[in-house]
Amino acid sequence: MRLLSLSLIGLIACSSGSTAFYPSLDASDNDASSSDADEQAPNPSIDTILSKDSIEAGASVTVTCTGTGFDRKDVRIDIFVPQEGASQDETFAPSPALPQGVTMDGFKITITKAGYYGVRCYTADLSLHDETPAPLTVTPATPVRIETSLDRTQIKAGEWIQATCEAFDRFDNKITSGFALSVAPSDGVKVSDLSAQLTRAVRHQVACEIPSAYLVDTTPVEVIVAPNIPKKIYTHVTPSEFKAGGQAEIECVATDAYENKVPDLPMSVALPPQLTILGKTISGVVAGIYTVKCVPETIPWRYFQLFGVTVTVKPGDPAQLLLKVVPDREFYSIGSKIDVIATILDAYQNVVPDASVAPPTISPPTGIEPSPTNPLRTFILRAEGIYIMTFRVINFPEVSNEITIKVEGSGPLITILYPERGATIQGKPSVTVVGTVNDDVTGIASFTINGIEVPRTNIKPDGTFTFILNPHQGMNMIDARVVNGAGMESRVRQSYYFSYAYYPVDANQPEKGMVHNSVRAFLLRDFFDDGDHDPNHPDDLAT
Repeated sequence: MRLLSLSLIGLIACSSGSTAFYPSLDASDNDASSSDADEQAPNPSIDTILSKDSIEAGASVTVTCTGTGFDRKDVRIDIFVPQEGASQDETFAPSPALPQGVTMDGFKITITKAGYYGVRCYTADLSLHDETPAPLTVTPATPVRIETSLDRTQIKAGEWIQATCEAFDRFDNKITSGFALSVAPSDGVKVSDLSAQLTRAVRHQVACEIPSAYLVDTTPVEVIVAPNIPKKIYTHVTPSEFKAGGQAEIECVATDAYENKVPDLPMSVALPPQLTILGKTISGVVAGIYTVKCVPETIPWRYFQLFGVTVTVKPGDPAQLLLKVVPDREFYSIGSKIDVIATILDAYQNVVPDASVAPPTISPPTGIEPSPTNPLRTFILRAEGIYIMTFRVINFPEVSNEITIKVEGSGPLITILYPERGATIQGKPSVTVVGTVNDDVTGIASFTINGIEVPRTNIKPDGTFTFILNPHQGMNMIDARVVNGAGMESRVRQSYYFSYAYYPVDANQPEKGMVHNSVRAFLLRDFFDDGDHDPNHPDDLAT
């Protein structure tokens, strides 16, 4: 005998049943039974054996009745639905009606309704019946239809929904297990059993499915997800780099904790003083790297994550070239070395670091040589002269500048044309000195004759000059000193004689050249110093 499952253990009452007959057995079996009964009379009994104790809805099971003490042609089959907790009647009385969904063909039972059933064999006269019916479990067949229902269809991002899934096989048996949840789109979705957390503010399609049966609800439920409260503020600047004087567009975007845009949050822009904003356009003329940040307008900043961006204002195109000479002098000596430092600026006085200058043009072309180690910066002054060095910015030849370099190799030039050296002049006590003074490189800084500054008006553009001296009787000195702009000095010293009258010198008549009331001196050594310094007898210059 077969025992019922745990849910069927106990007293069982029949809710419905039916009877099936065994086919007739041959006579020899009856005779053998009668013969055996005459010799030994065992207690009659009947047992129920099923070919399967569990089937899917729509499948069949075969019943076999075994035992002793009965004529097998009188065997019947009773099929019923056990009632849990009900008491078994003392008198066995099978129902002639089959349970819903049960059909029989001889001893083959086909059941389409899922559930638990009892099957037992009994005799037609009800004298024998299987007191422990065989249990039969009928499970739902392969699901063919599934339906989805949700606890709500409108939520905020981050909230959970709960699904209820119902599935049925082709016999409308309800399936209660094996479910899973499908959510499309799946981005931002976290599924746990039949619950799902939706974090993206989009329309989701939610459907129950049974993966093992490759079955999914073809009519999913739509869930509308709205943004949650704002938690983050992003700043977008396009482009993030622009030249000085240019501009960029700024956009402030507020999102919830799940990156969904939250509209209508009042926001403003925090930016450094070097940048300006008009509407949604920012601009700046000072080159640099700046942080720009969108912020809430009315809510304290501490309630948000603020994501600023870096905005780079690059220098504009070259517009100005500055030149600096190191060392910075008005005049340079031959053989000295100079460095020319070029600084290239844009229209807003920003240094343009990527721009560079081309090799300079030098006029006159000889006299200044670029250094072989740094030909664009360092130059060697080889010859005296005034040089103009013109620098231009590469790719921007219209941006240029020039410097003047004065190389001084010697002092200024000075020549006394009149009076000639040793000249004898007579007449009025006035002598006009005539000469030339010049320094083409550095110019004349100072010009004196006998310690008196020569007025610049006395010097003509071609360098000739005049200067009046008041001579005295006898030999007169001319001491001319000139200093150029480089501080170099030139000096000329020469003398002339002045007298109101001169005695003629005639070799044929030497007496006419005699000077009356005069002293004749022989300019020997003793005339200057004879070694005797007696003041009473002054006979030399030393005494």
